Amino acid sequence: MNEWSGKVKIRVDHARHRDRRPAPPPARQMARHTGMSLMQIAVATGFASAPHFARAYGDLHGVVPSRDREG
Repeated sequence: MNEWSGKVKIRVDHARHRDRRPAPPPARQMARHTGMSLMQIAVATGFASAPHFARAYGDLHGVVPSRDREG
């Protein structure tokens, strides 16, 4: 389970579980502490588009990722 569990529906990458590759860091950590674009974070966390990711992020955290980056 992660911070998104029960909040949004995303496709589970079953291959990750077979390979035992680590899951990506939580989206909020990525937004605050990396120089990744919102699209890169969206894709890394299982979203197909930045707008969909931003809406889900805002619903979960109460602030859109671009504002969260500003501090």
